[in-house]
Parts: sequence; C-alpha cells; structure tokens
Amino acid sequence: MKYRLLLLVLFSGCGIFTPRDDFQQPKSSGRIPDPFSFSSLLDSTSERFTNLGYDELFSDQFRYVDINQGESREFSKEQMKTRLRQIENLHNQDSLVVIWQDGDIIKNSDTIHIDEISYAVFFSGTEGNPHFSGTSNMVIVKNGHWQIHRWKDHPSSINPSFFSPVD
Repeated sequence: MKYRLLLLVLFSGCGIFTPRDDFQQPKSSGRIPDPFSFSSLLDSTSERFTNLGYDELFSDQFRYVDINQGESREFSKEQMKTRLRQIENLHNQDSLVVIWQDGDIIKNSDTIHIDEISYAVFFSGTEGNPHFSGTSNMVIVKNGHWQIHRWKDHPSSINPSFFSPVD
C-alpha cells in the first residue's frame, strides 16, 4: 500500500500526465539538403564535403564551363548558386534525382581530379530514361575543407546543360 501511494504521489507530482503549454518542434539534424547529390562525388575517395551549402561547397575562385556554350565562356560561383537555386525552386526536391557515376578519380593531398564522371537527371524517381545527361570533369581542392573549384560540363544534347547558368 505504501508503494502504491508513493508511486501515485510521484507520478502526479512530476506532471507527466498534464499537457504541455507549447508544442516543441523537433530539433533539426543540421543537415543541408543535397538535391544534386554533390556529396556522392567523393564517395570513392574516403573524403567528404564539410558543408553542402553553396557558399561552402564552391570555392571563391570557382569556374563553371558548359562545352555547348563554348569553352571560353565561364560562369562564376554566384551565377552557379543562382542557377542551382532556380532549379530547386522549379522542382520538388523529392522528385529531382541526380545520379553521378563512373568517373576517373586522381587524388593528391589537397586536390581531387574527377574526369568523365557521368550524370543523369530524373524528375520523378529513376525509372525510364533520364531527362538530362552528360559527363563532367571537376577539380575539387582543399581550402581548409573540400570545395569544388572547377567544373567543366559536357551535356549529351546539343543544348546547354541542365546545370548551366543562363543570361
């Protein structure tokens, strides 16, 4: 009897049966979404990007070249960030799937060269033919943490790449 009374006092006194005044939002995992699967670029290197936010993912000297727009035409980090955000706004992140595979990787202490890595872009799952495809060459450098420094894109169509900034 004493134990029941003690348990009753304990449970009623600690408030576990009373509703909360405010709903507590679950804590964020702190992960940044990766709709373009950039993290998978380093899968076979035993390295990883520290942060997938575009300010940290791309180096300040970043340059992007779309072969179909001409090798002498380069785009900056700011232009690339704008383009990726435009794509994110157009497509639901759950329906946008980018798959990178089969690149030749050469890793040094502070540089990773990825040559001829193929990509496929799907808008609803990965069934059927990709909506866009091509190959890319990338240089990833370590400036305190790994960042994409140069990206040369070879889309498989005659049109500009899916990733390419537009004027």
